[in-house]
Amino acid sequence: MNVYRLLGLAVLWVGVSMSWGEAIDAKVDTEQKPWTHLNALNNPDEFQFAIVTDRTGGHRPGIFMDGVRRLNLMQPEFVMSVGDLIEGYTENQEVLDKEWVEFNGFVEQLEMPFFYLPGNHDISNDYMTKDWERRFGPTYYHFIYRDVLFLCLNSEDPPDTQMGDEQVAYIEKVLADNTDVRWTMVFLHKPLWVYPDKKNWKKVEELLEDRKHNVFAGHTHNYMRYERNDSEYIVLATLGGGSGLRGPSFGEFDHFMWVTMTEEGPRIANLLLDGIWDTQVRTPQQSALVRATLNGSVVRTDPIVDDSAMFTEAQTKLRLTNDADVPAVVEVYLQNTDQLGVSKTSVKKKLAPNSVELVDLTLTAVAPLDSKDIAPLPVRWKVVYDLEESIAPLTIEGEHRIGIRNQWPMVQPPTALAMDGDVGEWDSLMEVAGPGAVNTYEDAWYGTQDASLAFAVAHDTEFVYVALRVTDDEQASSNTNYRRTDSLAIRLDARPADKRGRGSDFKDWLLLAFSGGRRASGELFEAEQLPEGIVVKNATTENGYSAEIAVPMSYIVAQGGGDWKDIRVNVTVLDHDQDGYAEIWWQPDWNAADSYVGRGVFARP
Repeated sequence: MNVYRLLGLAVLWVGVSMSWGEAIDAKVDTEQKPWTHLNALNNPDEFQFAIVTDRTGGHRPGIFMDGVRRLNLMQPEFVMSVGDLIEGYTENQEVLDKEWVEFNGFVEQLEMPFFYLPGNHDISNDYMTKDWERRFGPTYYHFIYRDVLFLCLNSEDPPDTQMGDEQVAYIEKVLADNTDVRWTMVFLHKPLWVYPDKKNWKKVEELLEDRKHNVFAGHTHNYMRYERNDSEYIVLATLGGGSGLRGPSFGEFDHFMWVTMTEEGPRIANLLLDGIWDTQVRTPQQSALVRATLNGSVVRTDPIVDDSAMFTEAQTKLRLTNDADVPAVVEVYLQNTDQLGVSKTSVKKKLAPNSVELVDLTLTAVAPLDSKDIAPLPVRWKVVYDLEESIAPLTIEGEHRIGIRNQWPMVQPPTALAMDGDVGEWDSLMEVAGPGAVNTYEDAWYGTQDASLAFAVAHDTEFVYVALRVTDDEQASSNTNYRRTDSLAIRLDARPADKRGRGSDFKDWLLLAFSGGRRASGELFEAEQLPEGIVVKNATTENGYSAEIAVPMSYIVAQGGGDWKDIRVNVTVLDHDQDGYAEIWWQPDWNAADSYVGRGVFARP
């Protein structure tokens, strides 16, 4: 068998790749030194190489190439393989040619040598074995690099899951000819030591037992470290092969192995792909995409408004938007509930740059229901942007909710509205209280007498008004940041319904927040960011405080268009007491998992 071509490649590459720095030259004029020592780890006898594992067997496209990009970042001196490089299991030459062209295209992008090794997917029959020999030569071979013997073996030396007598004789001769190497590294696809009835592996272990060595295998798609022969025998996980990806505790992850050969022996690390990034891990472009995506601009549904007595069925559109200048793939998974069924449970679309796709959806009630009693339909989504600047595509995942819009009418403001913070003239405040509306911390809420809220939303030709009354039996107010004291926060989104997203983009909606209680001034939080003309007045009451807020109609019209129809409102009361604090929400936080764009809408009469 011709091993000299591979041996020559390794030796030739060594001759041009060695580059070692000098010892660290650092001096300071003090007895104390800002370093531990100056002995740099640059021993010329030490080197690093990587090992890649199963790409196929239910392969997941793109993972192996992702590994190639990250290997180029890490710059090992060469890359070893433990097999299963193509799907194989065929005698169709056209299929084999296609699969090998694809795989070779991957490894040709490596900036360092790659050493092939066959797995059962690569030589699963005599035809494929001959095809391998035509392409790559021997199915087992060896080379030496910096006094370390690399022994690349074939665990499918027919029949499968064994080594033939000729291969064992070859191993015996190679080991006999290289007794003085400092270490021996053995690579094979199947971990033959877990197949005790298979031919010849016991002989191989006996040949290895008197030398310092490690053995590396793949095949199982589950990582496992064994101690055998006073050595480490390691089965690698996957680099694109089929996997449940449940994490290290299950031995299921995509990785490559990083081996540093030291004077004392190999130091081995497993580098999981999602932990290796270049300097483009986060750029302004990526940040903008993430912000826009999580803000709800990519996956939306048109609001469903149902005015019937009992809801039975409604249509809406799933709106998938790619505002980026690069392509995106959007996957959406919808989940039926015990109340609602949906006409499609999964959608996958490839969106061109700056494009929109609409998908028709029908929601059907399992039984007729009052729309106010219907929980939203959960939606999971994933968006993958193909960014040339990044080592890997930008993937963003999130949740969405499809619900029947909760709609309340705006009321008329009192005829003699004084705008003094006293809400005594308002006779239609809506009460908000109860366990479903309260998030408690340290059991700090004792009922409506402890903290509760009542409010109303109204409008005339000049303003939209929010009138609020807070009950608080233990007021701890100050003029500090509203989050750290008793306070009120009103969120108001006047954009058209199809423009409303999550609650994180402060520029597109109003946050009207101020500390409440007896010493509060009613000064709005970050008032300088708010449009001109907003008026807030507060007043103390016998058991709490109240407020009146007026938002100019000019702002509402500018945000919602001349024929604005409704606004979305969210109100929060923070109640800080000595034994903890509670939050009272009218409708969930816009960033909460159970929120959706149609919740908390006040309609113009």
